[in-house]
Amino acid sequence: MEQQDRIKRYAESLDKSIENTRYDLKKTMEDFQEKCLLISPEKNVPRDVVTDLREIYKEIRERLTEAKAIQQLLKGKYRQYVRANPTRDKELTELGFRAKTCYSKFEYILLQIQAKERVKLKGAHKERQHPPQASEQPPFQWFQSNENEAMFLQEVEMMKDLGQEAPSPVANGERREIPKEAVPGGLSLSLFVIKGDPLALDELQAQIQLREQDILERYNKEELRGVLSHLREIDPSEIENILRRSMKSDRFSTLKCMLVRIQSQEVLTHGLLQRVEKTLGEMAVGETKSLSV
Repeated sequence: MEQQDRIKRYAESLDKSIENTRYDLKKTMEDFQEKCLLISPEKNVPRDVVTDLREIYKEIRERLTEAKAIQQLLKGKYRQYVRANPTRDKELTELGFRAKTCYSKFEYILLQIQAKERVKLKGAHKERQHPPQASEQPPFQWFQSNENEAMFLQEVEMMKDLGQEAPSPVANGERREIPKEAVPGGLSLSLFVIKGDPLALDELQAQIQLREQDILERYNKEELRGVLSHLREIDPSEIENILRRSMKSDRFSTLKCMLVRIQSQEVLTHGLLQRVEKTLGEMAVGETKSLSV
């Protein structure tokens, strides 16, 4: 009997440790989220803030891993001594998801800052070079707006960085490795064009809701262009379905939509722009199509 009491007290102490972890992590997450919200592509990120956020995220992951191991122990060896707490288990899982989401966005913004610097350096270098020869192909330009095109070039730079195994982005003069969990599957881009009746495009443009890192532009009276960025491996059909759902109303049946999945900057040529225009011209009204490159 005394042995059973000792085991029960031990199991209860394990359960209490999970409860303490939950309480501590809720407070840590509040601090972590507040600090992540201070990070912006328009601001310089102090090195100590970067270090601090990485340390906090590391601590959150370690505490969650420890709690998960104890949960498994209680559900297995000590399940008869402590009542299951699915609500708490779910809350811990959600804390882990929130932490990962915040951290991925934080690392993504650091990449944006680095890419912005590269675009500036490339622009300055280009100005010092001689103008291109008449025989050269024009550059790939997806947007009319200089601001949107600059943002697009930043995305392309990030895609290039994440596709390389060499030491990556420099933050505040220091090279850094990009943690695998920050950008699962790397970065890829989906270009899209929606073309057709101007009035239908007006209405569709007002309804489309994109994320902070995506870009949308009214390229001309009869055309919307955009870029979607993906921080995980994604099936092109998934994006097609999203676009189809956005255009499912009869009011948008006169529009046609093309999607181009980009995983390497090498495919971004003037020839691709010509293919897009040619394929759009051949598509039927109301059709959604992916272009393979």
